[in-house]
Amino acid sequence: MLSFAEFTERNPKPRYAVFTLYFCSTEFTRRKFRSRSHFKRFQREYPGLEKDLTQRITEVYFPKNNEEKTFIPHEFLLYRAYQLMIKYAGSDQELLQ
Repeated sequence: MLSFAEFTERNPKPRYAVFTLYFCSTEFTRRKFRSRSHFKRFQREYPGLEKDLTQRITEVYFPKNNEEKTFIPHEFLLYRAYQLMIKYAGSDQELLQ
């Protein structure tokens, strides 16, 4: 499991960039990320966190009023979700690539 510093490391994008797609509700992400068994289990066991993050991250990808948004304010919650979901996925590779 990565530390918070490793999880948020940028080169130039943050290491967690792909992980955010679990919390973006689009047709593509529903097929490619949100249908995976480790996400489904996370969603069942932590529905409040999943709904909150999905709302926040979808707003970053598709902001209202064309405001530029960033993931930085959500990094702690993303890291918390990562800590919980890695137990089901088994590896960083599965969640971050």
